[in-house]
Amino acid sequence: MKKEIQELERAIPVKKKAWLDAVDIENKLQEKISSYESLQAKLKSAEVNLAKNEANIAAKESQITSKNSEQQDKNRELNRLSQDVERERDRVKDYENEIDRANRELNWAYDKLSDAERDYDNSQIDLSSAYSYFNSLTYKLALDFQDLKRQLTYDDFYVDIYDENGDGVLDNKWKESLLLKFRKSSEDIDKNESVTVNVEASVFDRDGRENSRLSRRSDVFRVSAFDEGIEVDLMSTLFDHLEFDNGAHFVLEISVRNSNFSQQRVTLVGQFDYDQPIESNNHRGFRRDKHNKFKDRDDRRRSKDKDRRPDRRRHEHYLNDEPLSFKVWNTSQY
Repeated sequence: MKKEIQELERAIPVKKKAWLDAVDIENKLQEKISSYESLQAKLKSAEVNLAKNEANIAAKESQITSKNSEQQDKNRELNRLSQDVERERDRVKDYENEIDRANRELNWAYDKLSDAERDYDNSQIDLSSAYSYFNSLTYKLALDFQDLKRQLTYDDFYVDIYDENGDGVLDNKWKESLLLKFRKSSEDIDKNESVTVNVEASVFDRDGRENSRLSRRSDVFRVSAFDEGIEVDLMSTLFDHLEFDNGAHFVLEISVRNSNFSQQRVTLVGQFDYDQPIESNNHRGFRRDKHNKFKDRDDRRRSKDKDRRPDRRRHEHYLNDEPLSFKVWNTSQY
């Protein structure tokens, strides 16, 4: 018994030390557990912060992507504007080239004008003399329509001059045609008897100078007794396909010679005007269509009668669907 007590007494320090070691280990384990729990809490906090940071990063990336898209749009717009600027520069260069060309043409025109003025001065043209020429033609002899018809009457033929209304040439009205009509003075005239009519036209510009585009133009009609009643529109015959300015003056010289070579001449002086109204109900004279093409409404009727002798009948012309009017100022006979 005593021996057992001694053994227990010897074992007490060992067990006490073991118990103290166990308590120490338990304390250290508890510290480790506390440290682990603290680390686990920090880990959760770190995970939460990481999630927040990732969300912020995603938002930033979205903003960056949006800004990049906007920048690309701005870059494309900038490129488009740059191209527009280049096109405008090219257009400005074209305009500058066009202006240079126009300036060259203008300088050329000024040179031509200077040459023309120099030629005009050198030629010493006096406009007053040209107007005096017209006035002298106008006031030589004032013949009315009946006198004019009598002056152009021969033993064998009458040569009548009248407008589309059958009125005389000096009734102070704007006309659209000037007609010559030939008729026998007697039924006993030989068919071989004839007269020759020569008509010569001159056109002058407003300033009195002769129009170089027309100068002079003439036509000759030989009329026999067989051709009684033939009618000639002088304006259509002489001025077809010709160009002249509005307001141009004209002079018609009509000479009639019979078979005995006796000759008389009548001069008509007048002026063209596109804008004057025509005092006519017949509309049978000098006109042009909008395409500047001439039409003869008698062609179809004449083509059906092939046996009929061709004659010089009136033509109906149109200028923008309006008649080309003219007025005869006066006549002179010599």
